[in-house]
Amino acid sequence: MAERSWIEITELAIAPIKSTGRSIATFRATLNHGLVVDGTIIKSETFDNLRVCFKGVFFADREAGVILKRELVNRILATHVINHCTD
Repeated sequence: MAERSWIEITELAIAPIKSTGRSIATFRATLNHGLVVDGTIIKSETFDNLRVCFKGVFFADREAGVILKRELVNRILATHVINHCTD
């Protein structure tokens, strides 16, 4: 059974960017109703995929950080695809 994260994503806002660059959206995730994480969703130049970049997010517990980042990336990309990719 997968271990549940001790941090909950309580709010997620994604805003598309109207530009010709690789950045296609910004996001703000609120964790446990308090900690705010900002970042950008970027389209890869070489592959037809998306990448999530965080602005200065560091975790003292590396293993917990990896789990949390994976959960954040999955939720951010799923939300972006559902709300902004209507093709």
